[in-house]
Amino acid sequence: VKETLSFSFGVFKREWKVVLAYFGVMIVVNLLFSGLSSLVDFSKVLVLLVSLIDWLVQLVVQMMGVVVVLALVDGKSLKVAELKDALRAVLDGKMLWSFIGASLLYGLIVLGGLILLVVPGIIWAVAYQFYRYTVVDDRLGAREALRKSKEMTRGNLGFLFLFGLALAVLNVAGVLALVVGLVVTVPVSMLAMASVYRQLSGKEVGASAGGSAVSGGGSVDNRVRVGDRSTATGFSAGGAGQPVPGR
Repeated sequence: VKETLSFSFGVFKREWKVVLAYFGVMIVVNLLFSGLSSLVDFSKVLVLLVSLIDWLVQLVVQMMGVVVVLALVDGKSLKVAELKDALRAVLDGKMLWSFIGASLLYGLIVLGGLILLVVPGIIWAVAYQFYRYTVVDDRLGAREALRKSKEMTRGNLGFLFLFGLALAVLNVAGVLALVVGLVVTVPVSMLAMASVYRQLSGKEVGASAGGSAVSGGGSVDNRVRVGDRSTATGFSAGGAGQPVPGR
């Protein structure tokens, strides 16, 4: 956990302008649709229509967020032209519909699990949480994205649950720091989850970043212990129960 958060904080320090620009877009979108909802509150139909459009736009923003954090974790420097290409890919009908379908299925799965004495819902929420990444990164359909997330997280659910708790504590600390701390803790949390996704997928984290992702220019060690095992990425890749070969 410590190594992943350290790496993610290093990426944030190196690319804080890109990260904060993305969060600026998120804030503008939220304020825009909040204002629109207030303007049309005289009509339930218009409020519903604005809410639906807001939901769709939020999904697109989420998908672009996945594109941004994965690129930064991979050590790439994003350029405007690349972001435009990514947006065109995100707005592609197939990918967008896959993301919508996966989001709805994920919600139903988690809701069904919560109804079944809560615990199954928590387990399934952890197991299927990477569907956002598998849709955008691998361009999978809704069911395939959820299935791959489940395969990737098999054998690592305990660690991922504790990791999620650690991120929650981090963001609570951000709130306690006069809320301003969230400007750092939320982006670092997103980068950390993207880093974990990359490790679970068996791909090298920060391949292009070298040692610059960590303050002081030192090399990045992504070794994380899970149970009694320790691998270069710290996870069993692809749910096969085999450690990822060391780099």
